[in-house]
Amino acid sequence: MTTPDSTTTKDLDALAASSVHELAAGNLTGPIGHAVARLMREPGLRLATRLYGECAGAPLEDFYQGDNEAGADWSARRKAAIDEYCTPCPVRAACAELAFREKNTHGVHGGLTEEALTVLVKVQHLRLEAARDADKAAIHGRQRRMDTAAEVLKLALRISKYPQQQAEAVRAAAQRRDALRADHRARTGWTTAA
Repeated sequence: MTTPDSTTTKDLDALAASSVHELAAGNLTGPIGHAVARLMREPGLRLATRLYGECAGAPLEDFYQGDNEAGADWSARRKAAIDEYCTPCPVRAACAELAFREKNTHGVHGGLTEEALTVLVKVQHLRLEAARDADKAAIHGRQRRMDTAAEVLKLALRISKYPQQQAEAVRAAAQRRDALRADHRARTGWTTAA
């Protein structure tokens, strides 16, 4: 039996590939949902929870213990919140993964209690660190691609006394942009259109 912590990247890729229909339906629950959520970058996780989360628009206090609230009262309210919002939620795994990556162990996230979140963040710290690094790299790569595209546009629109040099500068910038784009597509599994 493969546990969530012993699942390999190859296993996760296979699960993600087999669950395209689940993603299309907005279902990020169960083992497949957790596998897919692990592969998603932070902006996608955040968007999924905002668009499809059962808790969207719910009062925040439903998910957090009040300052002077007794433990037993909070436990009952927490269970009610999990039953009402988390159990039927189609993006429960995305919510939990987002909480893991942000090390957010306060309140209820993805149907998990503070205690469960704390344990899982500690147990999965290496995987989560790699995921956070990948999130940062994705953001940095996107910014680099946007910057090179802006550079191409700026160079192409600039009026120059030296059109030959300008054309060469535009070509060089376009090549840098295209190389970054091709590298991104290769790393993210895009294939050439037929």
